[in-house]
Amino acid sequence: MKIIIATGIYPPDAGGPANYAKQLIKEFESLGHQVGVVTYHLEKQLPTGLRHLYYFLKCLPRIYNADFVIILDTFSVGFPMFLATRIFRRPIILRTGGDFVWEQFIEHAKEKILLKNFYKPLPDNLSTKEKIIYNLTKYLLRRLDAIIFSTEFQREIFLGGYGLKKENTFIVENYFGAKKPSLAPQKKNFLWAGRKNILKNLEVLKRAFGLAKKENPSIELEISEQISREELLIKISNCYAVICPSITEISPNFILESIMLNKPFISTREVGFYNRIKDLGLFINPLSERDIADKIIKLADDSCYSKHVNKLRAFQHTHSYKEIAQEFLDIINKVKQNKK
Repeated sequence: MKIIIATGIYPPDAGGPANYAKQLIKEFESLGHQVGVVTYHLEKQLPTGLRHLYYFLKCLPRIYNADFVIILDTFSVGFPMFLATRIFRRPIILRTGGDFVWEQFIEHAKEKILLKNFYKPLPDNLSTKEKIIYNLTKYLLRRLDAIIFSTEFQREIFLGGYGLKKENTFIVENYFGAKKPSLAPQKKNFLWAGRKNILKNLEVLKRAFGLAKKENPSIELEISEQISREELLIKISNCYAVICPSITEISPNFILESIMLNKPFISTREVGFYNRIKDLGLFINPLSERDIADKIIKLADDSCYSKHVNKLRAFQHTHSYKEIAQEFLDIINKVKQNKK
């Protein structure tokens, strides 16, 4: 098949979605398929609306001879690519990442609403832009040939939030890499990495860490942002533990990579694959500074730390990009059969 992948970011851009697209293309090509990618370049400098129009026009010639289209972003590339596929009647599936409407609302309203509560019902104070994005997203999701989620957690939220038919949705778990060696920590540094926005909850973490440090002065908080995946893996390998206190995360690569490197972690309890990793780390209420501080103090204890290192070493579950690509192809074949 000739497959087109639409993604907002792609290497050399840093980020989990960029690497996901790259690895998916690699595996499709190894199976003999032709793969093209349509990503953002100049569009990043354009205002909303004009950005989407430019991307839509760029999509048209790329999908003319395509057999199938996969989109890896719900709104920024999803909606313009969907419109382009309707012109040429190409089948299209979407693999969701986060939740764009929820993320936009948190940043604008500065209200820390857990994702699982966001659609119960939608907040009254959505901005006009957020209402438009929600309605366009709802229109898109209801008309796709298939939607792929990485967790059952997010699928259940979207089924209710957007009124989707479950038979059109599928689960393809995120990448779980084979274990790699890491270095013994030289100090008790807890690593946080990500964007400094409200969703990532960094300010709450800083205050909680201040509380914890009063009880254990040996601990340190290391903050990293806007670094490449390669640099991040080195930092994880060298750190004492990683900490992810986000208001909600679906399938965070930061935690997955810490598991791959056998590094103990503290994660938000509001994480999509909690049932998969619940025995491996410590989990916190992201809205409670005291709970975050208590878990930091607990993991700083040598016996607790050793226990979690051993649990991580015993955890051998993997889910390769080769398996992910094959699961995508199985879903593509189901869609093709349904269209006959």
